[in-house]
Amino acid sequence: KNESMNKAILGFLFIVLSFKVLQAQTVLIGVGSGVNLILLENGGQFGLPLYLSFSTSLNKNLELEFRPGISGSEYYKGIEFGSYLKIFLWEELFYLSLGIKFHKNEEYSTTSIHVRDELYILPSIGIGSRTKVDKTLVTFELLYQKPFPNGLTYLKVGDQYIYKEDFHGLVS
Repeated sequence: KNESMNKAILGFLFIVLSFKVLQAQTVLIGVGSGVNLILLENGGQFGLPLYLSFSTSLNKNLELEFRPGISGSEYYKGIEFGSYLKIFLWEELFYLSLGIKFHKNEEYSTTSIHVRDELYILPSIGIGSRTKVDKTLVTFELLYQKPFPNGLTYLKVGDQYIYKEDFHGLVS
């Protein structure tokens, strides 16, 4: 009987402490955009991402953010979803961002260019700054994302497909 009483007390404490932790969290919802620089073997392309942002504070120095959205450029376009951990280094002004993004690229073909229909995994690292303007939080962020697989285009020679390794990264 003492064992079941101890379990009940521990369960109650867990629920009460969890409620207080959840109560202390901050949830932010927003819309974001920017410019992507797609780093290719023979230069680069600019693209435009548009995403929703859902973030929650885990504690004073950590924030978890989810970003569903779309991105568009000539070779790199499709839907995407990113998840990022922001580590605030100096109060709430500067942070380090670590994360991963999944991008489902749309196939595109001309007579000479074939763009891959591929799911890309892009581990990310970056820095950012956030400030309040009036009652709105404004964020500036610089991310480097390394794609896996590392090719956006392919060649078709006869019945063979030759996948190029021409996608070196994404800076946004």
